[in-house]
Amino acid sequence: MRATVQGYNMPSITLEAKALIKKEAYVATGFLEGKVGNKTTFEHTYFNGEFKDTERNLYTFSVQLDRPARKDVKVKLTTEVVDDEYLKDISITPAEIIIPAGEKTSGDITWEITNDFLLRTSDDSSNTLNITAVFECEDPVFVQEEKRSSFTLNINKYIRGFEHISYKRPSGWIEWAKQGWSVDVEDSSDFYQNDGGGSLIDGDSKGIYEGICSDGDISFTLDMGEEKTITGVCLDYIYYYAPQNVQLSVSSDGNTWNYLGKVATADENADYYQFIEPITARYVKFDLLASWG
Repeated sequence: MRATVQGYNMPSITLEAKALIKKEAYVATGFLEGKVGNKTTFEHTYFNGEFKDTERNLYTFSVQLDRPARKDVKVKLTTEVVDDEYLKDISITPAEIIIPAGEKTSGDITWEITNDFLLRTSDDSSNTLNITAVFECEDPVFVQEEKRSSFTLNINKYIRGFEHISYKRPSGWIEWAKQGWSVDVEDSSDFYQNDGGGSLIDGDSKGIYEGICSDGDISFTLDMGEEKTITGVCLDYIYYYAPQNVQLSVSSDGNTWNYLGKVATADENADYYQFIEPITARYVKFDLLASWG
C-alpha cells in the first residue's frame, strides 16, 4: 500500500482593528443662579413721608459651576444704579465670593439696597437695576457663561394715599350734606356733555347723561368751603362709564397740593375709595383717566 500526502500553501492575511474614541475637552462653566430667576420686581407704597410696607430689596442667588475647576473661582459684582451716590447703600453678603477649587457652588449670596434712592423724587418712580458678575479663575479650563452672568431688579415706588375698597357703600359710611360746596371743572374739547360742576354734587338725576361726559379725561376740583377731616370719597358713573384710573390730590389752600396717587378701577357704576389715613383738607382734585366706555 502506498499513501501520498500533498500539502497546500494557503495565503495568510493580517487583520488590524482600530477603535476611534473622541474625548470631549474638559470645561468648567460658571454662571449665576437666582432663587426666583434672574429677574424680579419689588414694589413699595409710600405716603406722608414713609413707606407703608416692610418688604426689603433683598435678592438671594448663588454662583454655580457645571463642573469643578482646579483653581479657586472668584466673583466680583458691579451694579448699575440711578446715581453712583447710592452705591454706598448696597450690601453684599458674603463680601468676598469664592468657589474653592474642586467645588461647584458658592452657597447663598444676598444682595440688598435700601429705599433711599427711591426718595430722590416725590412722584411715582420705576427703576431698573442691573447687577453683573465678573469671574476670575487661573484654571485654563474655566469659562464664564455670559448670558447667565447678570440679573435684573425692578424696584418701584408708588404714592398711595388711598385705595379702592368697594363698588357699594361700605357699612358705616355717612354722606355729608354739600351746602356751600362747589366744583370747578377743567374745560376740555373732549366733553360732549357738561352740565357744570354743580351737577356732580347736587344728588339729582337729570336724565341719561347727567353731569359731565367725555371721550377723554375729566378733571375737576371739589371745594368744601372749609377744612374738613375726611376718610374717603365716592364716585358714581353713568351706565358703567367708569374711568380706568382715578388720581387724587388734596389741598388746604388751593395752592399747595398733596398728591395721593393713582389707583386702577374696574368697569363698574360706582367706586368707593378710602384714604390710607384720615386727611384734613378743603380741596380735593379728581383726575378721571381713560374711560372704559
